[in-house]
Amino acid sequence: MPLGKISSQLRHESSRSIKKRAIDNAYNFANADAAGLVPRDFVHKKLLENVYITSVRQISKTEFVCGAIIPQLQPQSIAATIKPAENILLLSEIGRQVVLACAHYSGVSFDFAFVLKQLTSELQPDNLSWLQNCAIAQIEIQAIVDNGCDCTTGEIAPTSAELEFFYGDKLIVRGRGQGCFMPYDRYLRLRTLSRRKQFSSPDNLLPLPDEVSWRVSPERCSSNKRLDASVLELGSNPMKAIDEATLIVDEQNSFFFDHYCDHVPGILIFQGFNQLASRYRTDLTPNYVTQAELEFYKFAELNYPVKLSVVNSNSISLLESRIELQATQNDSVLARGTLTVSKFGGDE
Repeated sequence: MPLGKISSQLRHESSRSIKKRAIDNAYNFANADAAGLVPRDFVHKKLLENVYITSVRQISKTEFVCGAIIPQLQPQSIAATIKPAENILLLSEIGRQVVLACAHYSGVSFDFAFVLKQLTSELQPDNLSWLQNCAIAQIEIQAIVDNGCDCTTGEIAPTSAELEFFYGDKLIVRGRGQGCFMPYDRYLRLRTLSRRKQFSSPDNLLPLPDEVSWRVSPERCSSNKRLDASVLELGSNPMKAIDEATLIVDEQNSFFFDHYCDHVPGILIFQGFNQLASRYRTDLTPNYVTQAELEFYKFAELNYPVKLSVVNSNSISLLESRIELQATQNDSVLARGTLTVSKFGGDE
Protein backbone atom coordinates (compact mmCIF):
# COMPACT_ATOMS: atom_id res chain seq x y z
CA MET A 1 0.00 0.00 0.00
CA PRO A 2 1.41 3.43 -0.90
CA LEU A 3 2.69 5.53 2.01
CA GLY A 4 0.21 8.33 1.31
CA LYS A 5 -2.72 5.91 1.42
CA ILE A 6 -1.49 4.39 4.69
CA SER A 7 -1.11 7.88 6.18
CA SER A 8 -4.64 8.83 5.06
CA GLN A 9 -6.07 5.64 6.57
CA LEU A 10 -4.25 6.26 9.86
CA ARG A 11 -5.62 9.81 10.00
CA HIS A 12 -9.14 8.50 9.32
CA GLU A 13 -8.84 5.87 12.06
CA SER A 14 -7.35 8.44 14.44
CA SER A 15 -10.22 10.86 13.72
CA ARG A 16 -12.75 8.08 14.27
CA SER A 17 -11.16 7.04 17.59
CA ILE A 18 -11.05 10.65 18.78
CA LYS A 19 -14.76 11.06 17.98
CA LYS A 20 -15.61 7.80 19.75
CA ARG A 21 -13.59 8.86 22.81
CA ALA A 22 -15.35 12.24 22.85
CA ILE A 23 -18.76 10.55 22.68
CA ASP A 24 -17.77 8.09 25.43
CA ASN A 25 -16.65 10.98 27.63
CA ALA A 26 -19.90 12.82 26.97
CA TYR A 27 -21.88 9.74 27.95
CA ASN A 28 -19.87 9.47 31.16
CA PHE A 29 -20.70 13.05 32.14
CA ALA A 30 -24.35 12.92 31.00
CA ASN A 31 -25.44 10.55 33.74
CA ALA A 32 -29.05 9.44 33.64
CA ASP A 33 -31.41 10.96 36.20
CA ALA A 34 -33.82 8.58 37.94
CA ALA A 35 -35.48 11.14 40.20
CA GLY A 36 -38.73 11.47 38.23
CA LEU A 37 -40.50 10.61 34.99
CA VAL A 38 -40.68 12.43 31.67
CA PRO A 39 -44.07 13.94 30.75
CA ARG A 40 -46.49 11.30 29.52
CA ASP A 41 -46.98 12.90 26.11
CA PHE A 42 -43.23 12.45 25.43
CA VAL A 43 -43.86 8.68 25.22
CA HIS A 44 -47.50 8.76 23.99
CA LYS A 45 -48.97 7.39 27.22
CA LYS A 46 -51.98 8.32 29.34
CA LEU A 47 -51.31 6.32 32.51
CA LEU A 48 -48.34 7.31 34.63
CA GLU A 49 -47.63 3.70 35.59
CA ASN A 50 -46.91 2.93 31.92
CA VAL A 51 -44.19 5.60 31.66
CA TYR A 52 -40.72 4.09 32.15
CA ILE A 53 -38.40 6.91 30.99
CA THR A 54 -37.06 9.09 33.80
CA SER A 55 -34.84 11.52 31.92
CA VAL A 56 -33.49 12.52 28.51
CA ARG A 57 -30.13 14.24 28.09
CA GLN A 58 -28.93 15.26 24.62
CA ILE A 59 -25.16 15.25 24.12
CA SER A 60 -25.03 15.85 20.35
CA LYS A 61 -27.44 16.10 17.43
CA THR A 62 -28.07 12.34 17.46
CA GLU A 63 -26.61 11.04 20.77
CA PHE A 64 -28.71 10.85 23.91
CA VAL A 65 -28.54 9.39 27.40
CA CYS A 66 -31.83 8.30 28.94
CA GLY A 67 -32.70 7.02 32.38
CA ALA A 68 -35.40 4.38 32.79
CA ILE A 69 -36.96 2.09 35.36
CA ILE A 70 -38.00 -1.53 34.97
CA PRO A 71 -41.10 -2.10 37.12
CA GLN A 72 -40.41 -5.58 38.42
CA LEU A 73 -42.99 -6.19 41.10
CA GLN A 74 -46.12 -4.75 39.50
CA PRO A 75 -48.57 -7.67 39.59
CA GLN A 76 -50.52 -6.22 36.70
CA SER A 77 -47.41 -6.38 34.51
CA ILE A 78 -45.26 -9.36 35.35
CA ALA A 79 -46.03 -12.84 36.65
CA ALA A 80 -44.13 -13.99 39.71
CA THR A 81 -42.97 -17.08 37.78
CA ILE A 82 -41.34 -15.03 35.02
CA LYS A 83 -38.09 -13.25 35.79
CA PRO A 84 -39.00 -9.66 34.91
CA ALA A 85 -35.58 -8.68 33.57
CA GLU A 86 -35.92 -11.48 31.00
CA ASN A 87 -39.17 -10.10 29.61
CA ILE A 88 -38.09 -8.94 26.17
CA LEU A 89 -41.44 -7.27 25.52
CA LEU A 90 -41.11 -4.90 28.49
CA LEU A 91 -37.52 -4.04 27.61
CA SER A 92 -38.50 -3.44 23.98
CA GLU A 93 -41.31 -1.14 25.11
CA ILE A 94 -38.74 0.86 27.08
CA GLY A 95 -36.71 1.11 23.86
CA ARG A 96 -39.77 2.35 21.95
CA GLN A 97 -40.35 5.01 24.60
CA VAL A 98 -36.69 6.09 24.37
CA VAL A 99 -37.03 6.68 20.61
CA LEU A 100 -40.21 8.75 21.09
CA ALA A 101 -38.80 10.77 23.99
CA CYS A 102 -35.52 11.56 22.20
CA ALA A 103 -37.36 12.60 19.03
CA HIS A 104 -39.75 14.93 20.86
CA TYR A 105 -36.91 16.27 23.01
CA SER A 106 -35.04 17.24 19.84
CA GLY A 107 -38.02 19.07 18.37
CA VAL A 108 -40.37 16.59 16.68
CA SER A 109 -43.95 17.87 17.00
CA PHE A 110 -46.22 16.15 19.53
CA ASP A 111 -48.91 16.12 16.85
CA PHE A 112 -46.86 13.83 14.61
CA ALA A 113 -47.64 10.12 14.34
CA PHE A 114 -44.89 7.51 14.67
CA VAL A 115 -44.93 4.42 12.45
CA LEU A 116 -42.65 1.54 13.49
CA LYS A 117 -41.18 -0.49 10.63
CA GLN A 118 -38.37 -2.60 12.08
CA LEU A 119 -37.42 -3.68 15.60
CA THR A 120 -34.55 -5.74 16.95
CA SER A 121 -33.96 -6.63 20.61
CA GLU A 122 -31.17 -8.81 21.93
CA LEU A 123 -30.84 -9.68 25.62
CA GLN A 124 -27.43 -10.30 27.17
CA PRO A 125 -28.33 -13.28 29.43
CA ASP A 126 -25.05 -13.27 31.39
CA ASN A 127 -25.81 -9.80 32.78
CA LEU A 128 -29.57 -10.02 33.28
CA SER A 129 -29.18 -11.54 36.74
CA TRP A 130 -28.00 -8.13 38.02
CA LEU A 131 -31.57 -6.89 37.74
CA GLN A 132 -33.27 -9.66 39.66
CA ASN A 133 -32.97 -8.38 43.22
CA CYS A 134 -34.32 -4.87 42.64
CA ALA A 135 -37.97 -3.95 43.14
CA ILE A 136 -37.61 -1.11 40.63
CA ALA A 137 -34.37 -1.41 38.65
CA GLN A 138 -32.82 1.82 37.39
CA ILE A 139 -31.06 1.51 34.07
CA GLU A 140 -29.32 3.83 31.61
CA ILE A 141 -29.83 3.78 27.86
CA GLN A 142 -27.22 5.18 25.51
CA ALA A 143 -29.07 6.04 22.33
CA ILE A 144 -28.24 7.20 18.84
CA VAL A 145 -31.49 8.49 17.33
CA ASP A 146 -31.37 10.05 13.87
CA ASN A 147 -34.60 11.62 12.62
CA GLY A 148 -33.22 11.97 9.09
CA CYS A 149 -34.48 15.50 8.45
CA ASP A 150 -36.07 18.52 10.11
CA CYS A 151 -39.47 17.36 11.38
CA THR A 152 -40.67 20.92 11.88
CA THR A 153 -41.19 21.31 8.11
CA GLY A 154 -44.16 18.94 8.02
CA GLU A 155 -42.41 16.31 5.92
CA ILE A 156 -42.14 12.58 6.62
CA ALA A 157 -39.01 12.00 8.69
CA PRO A 158 -37.37 8.55 8.55
CA THR A 159 -35.98 7.63 11.95
CA SER A 160 -33.31 5.11 12.91
CA ALA A 161 -32.16 4.23 16.42
CA GLU A 162 -29.40 2.21 18.03
CA LEU A 163 -29.80 1.54 21.76
CA GLU A 164 -27.65 0.02 24.50
CA PHE A 165 -29.16 -0.65 27.94
CA PHE A 166 -26.85 -0.62 30.96
CA TYR A 167 -27.36 -1.60 34.58
CA GLY A 168 -24.32 0.04 36.17
CA ASP A 169 -21.52 -0.94 33.80
CA LYS A 170 -23.28 -4.15 32.71
CA LEU A 171 -24.68 -4.22 29.17
CA ILE A 172 -28.05 -5.99 29.40
CA VAL A 173 -29.81 -5.26 26.11
CA ARG A 174 -28.95 -4.12 22.60
CA GLY A 175 -31.68 -2.81 20.35
CA ARG A 176 -32.24 -1.23 16.95
CA GLY A 177 -35.28 0.28 15.34
CA GLN A 178 -36.46 1.98 12.17
CA GLY A 179 -39.62 3.95 11.54
CA CYS A 180 -40.80 7.42 10.63
CA PHE A 181 -42.59 10.44 12.05
CA MET A 182 -45.19 12.25 9.97
CA PRO A 183 -47.96 14.85 10.32
CA TYR A 184 -51.36 13.33 10.97
CA ASP A 185 -52.78 14.33 7.57
CA ARG A 186 -49.95 12.40 5.87
CA TYR A 187 -50.53 9.48 8.23
CA LEU A 188 -54.26 9.53 7.41
CA ARG A 189 -53.54 9.34 3.68
CA LEU A 190 -51.14 6.44 4.29
CA ARG A 191 -53.77 4.57 6.33
CA THR A 192 -56.45 5.15 3.69
CA LEU A 193 -54.19 3.92 0.89
CA SER A 194 -53.24 0.85 2.94
CA ARG A 195 -56.89 -0.03 3.50
CA ARG A 196 -57.78 0.29 -0.18
CA LYS A 197 -54.99 -2.08 -1.16
CA GLN A 198 -55.79 -4.68 1.50
CA PHE A 199 -59.60 -4.70 1.56
CA SER A 200 -61.91 -4.79 -1.44
CA SER A 201 -64.90 -3.71 0.70
CA PRO A 202 -63.67 -0.88 2.93
CA ASP A 203 -67.24 -0.05 4.02
CA ASN A 204 -66.96 -2.54 6.90
CA LEU A 205 -63.81 -0.94 8.34
CA LEU A 206 -63.93 1.31 11.37
CA PRO A 207 -63.77 4.99 10.37
CA LEU A 208 -60.57 6.94 10.95
CA PRO A 209 -60.81 10.24 12.87
CA ASP A 210 -60.07 13.44 11.01
CA GLU A 211 -57.77 14.71 13.73
CA VAL A 212 -55.79 13.18 16.57
CA SER A 213 -53.76 14.64 19.40
CA TRP A 214 -51.22 12.35 21.03
CA ARG A 215 -51.15 14.52 24.14
CA VAL A 216 -52.48 13.19 27.43
CA SER A 217 -56.26 13.16 27.80
CA PRO A 218 -58.22 12.46 31.00
CA GLU A 219 -59.95 9.22 30.01
CA ARG A 220 -58.55 5.97 31.37
CA CYS A 221 -58.61 2.40 30.18
CA SER A 222 -60.77 0.12 32.31
CA SER A 223 -58.42 -2.80 32.89
CA ASN A 224 -54.74 -3.41 33.46
CA LYS A 225 -53.94 -7.03 32.65
CA ARG A 226 -50.72 -8.87 33.39
CA LEU A 227 -48.24 -9.18 30.57
CA ASP A 228 -48.16 -12.94 31.00
CA ALA A 229 -51.89 -13.17 30.23
CA SER A 230 -52.42 -14.99 26.96
CA VAL A 231 -52.98 -12.89 23.86
CA LEU A 232 -53.50 -16.04 21.79
CA GLU A 233 -56.74 -17.81 20.90
CA LEU A 234 -55.69 -21.45 20.71
CA GLY A 235 -57.18 -24.56 19.16
CA SER A 236 -59.05 -27.38 20.86
CA ASN A 237 -56.00 -28.77 22.67
CA PRO A 238 -54.12 -25.83 24.21
CA MET A 239 -51.75 -28.12 26.16
CA LYS A 240 -49.84 -29.41 23.12
CA ALA A 241 -47.27 -27.55 21.04
CA ILE A 242 -48.96 -25.24 18.55
CA ASP A 243 -47.80 -23.57 15.36
CA GLU A 244 -50.70 -21.18 14.71
CA ALA A 245 -53.16 -19.06 16.65
CA THR A 246 -55.43 -16.03 16.41
CA LEU A 247 -54.32 -12.84 18.15
CA ILE A 248 -56.64 -11.62 20.93
CA VAL A 249 -57.13 -7.88 20.47
CA ASP A 250 -58.46 -6.48 23.77
CA GLU A 251 -58.78 -2.72 23.43
CA GLN A 252 -59.40 -2.47 27.19
CA ASN A 253 -55.89 -3.71 27.97
CA SER A 254 -54.17 -0.59 29.26
CA PHE A 255 -50.64 -1.75 28.45
CA PHE A 256 -51.19 -2.24 24.71
CA PHE A 257 -53.85 0.46 24.27
CA ASP A 258 -52.68 3.19 26.65
CA HIS A 259 -52.92 5.81 23.88
CA TYR A 260 -55.11 6.42 20.89
CA CYS A 261 -54.57 3.69 18.28
CA ASP A 262 -56.63 3.12 15.13
CA HIS A 263 -54.94 -0.23 14.40
CA VAL A 264 -53.56 -3.26 16.24
CA PRO A 265 -50.30 -2.06 17.90
CA GLY A 266 -47.08 -3.63 16.70
CA ILE A 267 -46.09 -4.32 20.32
CA LEU A 268 -49.20 -6.55 20.66
CA ILE A 269 -48.23 -8.53 17.55
CA PHE A 270 -44.75 -8.82 19.09
CA GLN A 271 -46.24 -10.32 22.26
CA GLY A 272 -48.27 -12.75 20.16
CA PHE A 273 -45.07 -13.86 18.43
CA ASN A 274 -43.36 -14.25 21.84
CA GLN A 275 -46.10 -16.47 23.22
CA LEU A 276 -46.52 -18.55 20.07
CA ALA A 277 -42.76 -19.17 19.80
CA SER A 278 -42.62 -20.26 23.45
CA ARG A 279 -45.64 -22.55 23.03
CA TYR A 280 -44.13 -24.05 19.88
CA ARG A 281 -40.95 -25.10 21.71
CA THR A 282 -42.57 -26.86 24.66
CA ASP A 283 -39.53 -29.13 24.96
CA LEU A 284 -37.52 -26.10 26.11
CA THR A 285 -40.02 -25.29 28.88
CA PRO A 286 -39.49 -23.24 30.90
CA ASN A 287 -38.16 -20.90 28.22
CA TYR A 288 -38.01 -17.27 27.21
CA VAL A 289 -37.22 -15.23 24.09
CA THR A 290 -33.67 -13.83 24.12
CA GLN A 291 -33.56 -12.23 20.69
CA ALA A 292 -36.19 -10.86 18.31
CA GLU A 293 -36.05 -9.33 14.85
CA LEU A 294 -39.36 -7.96 13.55
CA GLU A 295 -40.40 -6.22 10.36
CA PHE A 296 -43.81 -4.62 9.83
CA TYR A 297 -45.28 -4.28 6.32
CA LYS A 298 -48.92 -3.25 6.77
CA PHE A 299 -51.29 -1.94 9.43
CA ALA A 300 -53.48 -4.52 11.18
CA GLU A 301 -57.12 -3.39 11.32
CA LEU A 302 -58.88 -3.70 14.67
CA ASN A 303 -62.04 -5.48 13.51
CA TYR A 304 -60.52 -8.26 11.37
CA PRO A 305 -58.84 -11.43 12.74
CA VAL A 306 -55.05 -11.46 12.87
CA LYS A 307 -53.59 -14.94 12.32
CA LEU A 308 -50.16 -15.82 13.69
CA SER A 309 -48.21 -18.85 12.44
CA VAL A 310 -44.81 -20.51 12.65
CA VAL A 311 -43.30 -20.79 9.17
CA ASN A 312 -39.90 -22.28 10.02
CA SER A 313 -37.83 -23.49 12.98
CA ASN A 314 -34.15 -24.35 13.32
CA SER A 315 -32.36 -25.67 16.39
CA ILE A 316 -29.29 -23.60 17.24
CA SER A 317 -28.28 -25.93 20.07
CA LEU A 318 -29.90 -28.24 22.60
CA LEU A 319 -30.94 -25.18 24.60
CA GLU A 320 -31.83 -22.72 21.83
CA SER A 321 -34.03 -22.59 18.77
CA ARG A 322 -34.59 -19.92 16.11
CA ILE A 323 -38.23 -19.63 15.05
CA GLU A 324 -39.62 -17.68 12.09
CA LEU A 325 -43.20 -16.41 12.36
CA GLN A 326 -45.61 -14.29 10.39
CA ALA A 327 -48.83 -12.36 11.05
CA THR A 328 -51.53 -12.21 8.37
CA GLN A 329 -54.90 -10.53 7.97
CA ASN A 330 -57.28 -11.05 5.07
CA ASP A 331 -54.57 -13.18 3.39
CA SER A 332 -52.06 -10.29 3.48
CA VAL A 333 -48.78 -10.53 5.40
CA LEU A 334 -48.68 -7.83 8.10
CA ALA A 335 -45.41 -8.66 9.83
CA ARG A 336 -42.66 -11.24 10.03
CA GLY A 337 -40.42 -12.04 12.95
CA THR A 338 -37.43 -14.24 13.78
CA LEU A 339 -37.24 -15.10 17.49
CA THR A 340 -34.62 -17.02 19.43
CA VAL A 341 -36.13 -19.13 22.21
CA SER A 342 -33.76 -20.26 24.99
CA LYS A 343 -34.22 -22.58 27.92
CA PHE A 344 -34.86 -20.60 31.08
CA GLY A 345 -31.55 -19.92 32.87
CA GLY A 346 -30.35 -18.40 36.09
CA ASP A 347 -31.63 -19.04 39.60
CA GLU A 348 -35.06 -20.67 39.70
